[in-house]
Amino acid sequence: AHEVALAPRCRIDLMCGGVGIEIKRGKPVRGRLLEQLTRYARCEQVEALILVAERSVDLPRSICGKPLRIICLNRLWGIAL
Repeated sequence: AHEVALAPRCRIDLMCGGVGIEIKRGKPVRGRLLEQLTRYARCEQVEALILVAERSVDLPRSICGKPLRIICLNRLWGIAL
């Protein structure tokens, strides 16, 4: 599902079962992104999170006890940005 409302003023890009997927272009601001992912992780319907980002960002492997996996396109495919 696309643009799923998890709570008031809390909308994630995609949900696939219990996995929430957030997509970011450019290099995300770590603090803001961590706050956003924490809001998502606190929602009962989210069992795990995947972040797909154009550029790498350092984040923990889990948030609120829920696994977080990061897919950085510039690392995987050598995209020159």
